[in-house]
Amino acid sequence: MELFLLLRKGKLIEKSTFRETRKKFFEPDCMVLNAGDFLLLINGKSLSDKDAVYQDSRGFLAGTGTFSYRGRCPYESLSMLYADLDSELFDSRQLLGHYFIFYFTGSSLKVLSDGASLVKAYHDPSGSFLSSSFLVASSLQERLTINRFAVMENLCSGGITGNETMVNEIIRFTWTSQPMFKEIIFIFPVIFSDYDEPRSISEALEQQSDLLDSYFKSFNHLAEKAGTDIGLTGGYDSRLVLAYARRHFRNFQVHSHYRRIPSTELAIARQIAEGEDIPFVSPKVKYLDEMNDEAIHQVMEDSFVFYDGNIRIHCNWLEEYNTLQYRLGILGNRRLGISGIGGEQYRNQERLLGKHWSFRQWLKYDFLKRGHINRILNHKTEDELLNRIESKILTSLNLPGSLDRMSLADLKKIQNEVIIPACRGARTDAENRYTWFLSPFADPALSFPAYKISKFLNSCRDFEGSMIKNCDRALAGYTTDYGYDLIKGEPVCNCLISTAFENFLPASVKWTVRKWIKYRRKEDMIRERIKTSPLLQQYVNNLVSLGLPLSVNGLISRDDTAHLAVSYGFVLEKLKKLKDR
Repeated sequence: MELFLLLRKGKLIEKSTFRETRKKFFEPDCMVLNAGDFLLLINGKSLSDKDAVYQDSRGFLAGTGTFSYRGRCPYESLSMLYADLDSELFDSRQLLGHYFIFYFTGSSLKVLSDGASLVKAYHDPSGSFLSSSFLVASSLQERLTINRFAVMENLCSGGITGNETMVNEIIRFTWTSQPMFKEIIFIFPVIFSDYDEPRSISEALEQQSDLLDSYFKSFNHLAEKAGTDIGLTGGYDSRLVLAYARRHFRNFQVHSHYRRIPSTELAIARQIAEGEDIPFVSPKVKYLDEMNDEAIHQVMEDSFVFYDGNIRIHCNWLEEYNTLQYRLGILGNRRLGISGIGGEQYRNQERLLGKHWSFRQWLKYDFLKRGHINRILNHKTEDELLNRIESKILTSLNLPGSLDRMSLADLKKIQNEVIIPACRGARTDAENRYTWFLSPFADPALSFPAYKISKFLNSCRDFEGSMIKNCDRALAGYTTDYGYDLIKGEPVCNCLISTAFENFLPASVKWTVRKWIKYRRKEDMIRERIKTSPLLQQYVNNLVSLGLPLSVNGLISRDDTAHLAVSYGFVLEKLKKLKDR
């Protein structure tokens, strides 16, 4: 799998610890590059036949992640990027994707990062290393202690914001990490648009269409060589991806997750694929109640490796969907995946008007209590946790002071720059260890210019629907899992009722209503399986033993949070074994 470890030379990491880590995680023939004060180790992607590196007598340029420079595929991009960096002609607007790229010419080490944190890197508090893997970073530490507040945030919200991880000794790399590595010059993209502020909805739609056309065109070479796979649901975002893929790519397929009881989104995805003559795959999987403890443990082990030990709400380690084996079954001979995360920037699904929402209330009820369960056992802990998260969000957005009431533009920045890296971007990071993978709408090249359109989103989903309709009217004609097609658009009554609910009721009342609606749905497969599984009971007990001021029973009462509790119990055992080696 693709990994990098940039190790500071000296005695900050014991040689025996480094040797053991290298043996466990890196291939015997991995790239080892001398970079001045640092040593750089890189494993290539598992499903790629060569490493993404360019070298000459003066230095090297080594890339990880998925990227395109001047519209070329990654391997061809490196030589062009090397020449432009060497001649000081580098144009950050031409470098797209999710990446860490290392440039060394004997005098200085430069690290290029897209800055969006979808492909992750980690370091320790002393800056003795920078690694793309949380598990590699963990193995380099002599001691690991649980970051209790980060774990509580993870269990309640589904992710971890800012630069924290589940352990105190490992920090996620962000722009705030630069002082830890004073010998390195970090280069982040300078995002600016050639467009003025749009003056109308039609102008905003045209601008966003031009940006998407340019982006997908830039990856055309990679898409045609590698073959592309797109996850397709009944929603907007995956259909928007498919619309532009159909416009610019020829070699692609779609997939949708198999469901034992056929789902609406699977039916819609299959209907679109059959109606538009698009190759479609949907491999069968075993469900939790069809697996014994041995099979459950294997699925969790595979998911643990696939997600590099990171636990997120959208990544259920008790499902085969989240394993490399399942992903290989989806891909077949294709090697580029594309997801639609970040597409929420093109619609106002939240129905937020003006500055109606209190940031603190949103943070409490829509972020921390998103599972609609009271899991935190006392108000003091809840307030302290909210204060920490609020501080991390303001730091991530480089906002001094505080944020009182939030606008839709504020919310879109938080979703894009905080929530996606903290939670929904986990799949992009995982996939990039094995093959090429893009989340275009979360790339700053697209997401930052989209901030300009928030004033045209109104209180509905129709802006994104119009983007799809304008690009591919045939795709827009299929129904969505909201019950309507995108030619007609969202019914007015839907907009009015939802807008009134979101803007004129207190956050606590909205949360209570959602909680009541959610509890009407029966979602307790994991809880029922825990009752009959000694293995899962042990993992739950491991979490209980931490003594966190959380209701573990509340966590396991719903499937969408129960898997988080079980996964933490699994990870606690893994980390203990790692340090007892």
